[in-house]
Amino acid sequence: MLQIKPAPGATVVRGLSAKTTVTVLESKNGWSLIAREGKPLGYVATRDLAPVR
Repeated sequence: MLQIKPAPGATVVRGLSAKTTVTVLESKNGWSLIAREGKPLGYVATRDLAPVR
């Protein structure tokens, strides 16, 4: 789930499918700001991300 800010219980902006490819812009304190096609989307828990293989 994409959140508007990096905090437990924050407002969810949208969901993403498990195979959505994103770019990590920054990671801090267990949260990552992600982007798709150059546009920032929101924050996800870093533990929920997996590298592209």
